[in-house]
Amino acid sequence: MPHTVRPRLVIAGIAVAGVALALSFVLLKLDRRRREQERFESEVRAQCPGLIAWIEDRDVKVLDVAHLPGAAKARTFTFETRPRRVLFSTRGTLLFALVESPMTWTHSRIVALDLASGRQRTILDLQSAKLEGTAIDPENLFVTASGEAESENDRIVFRPEGTLSWYSVEALRERVRPVAGPPSGSRDQARMGSGNVRLAFLGGKAPGRLIVTDGKRAILVSEGRAAWPGAWCGR
Repeated sequence: MPHTVRPRLVIAGIAVAGVALALSFVLLKLDRRRREQERFESEVRAQCPGLIAWIEDRDVKVLDVAHLPGAAKARTFTFETRPRRVLFSTRGTLLFALVESPMTWTHSRIVALDLASGRQRTILDLQSAKLEGTAIDPENLFVTASGEAESENDRIVFRPEGTLSWYSVEALRERVRPVAGPPSGSRDQARMGSGNVRLAFLGGKAPGRLIVTDGKRAILVSEGRAAWPGAWCGR
């Protein structure tokens, strides 16, 4: 074998070994990342058992956290008019939706959706109740329990847009009354459980791709144009 061929073979062998080493490193890193992601998904399902809801156009999607990642098993509830905001009841049996009124096309109605039966009923129409304003401010809409004796009877506290007035309506009795302001014990329904896991949008833009994240890792919930998500944790 000529002397010039031998160094070339050595160089080629070193190059192949280098490529194999780099590929092994990349595969090892990918496998570690996959295992970390699977661990995170398992932690979320264990620590935050419950439900996630979000809006897609006129539909509301509701997904059991146990079915993460992905939204393939999400239930779809269609409203007569476009929803703007969704909030779970304190026990997770109802979903309250702020929807457009078919008369004014402003978001002035609150509808209670029974998640077990799919039945919907209007518990407040701003115009019929003869309250101030023509629409409810979606940023100032909260759910709180009426008290231990009436834990099933949630109150929805809200403020009409363009006013300083606050009101509440009871989910069961549908009784409206003025209140001093937002409830002090209301829960941030973007947060899942008591930890730092929360619902967010990929890239921070809404509507967009909905994720569950702890700030470092993320689980994709919906590929669609999701908006106004909320979560209920049974723990």
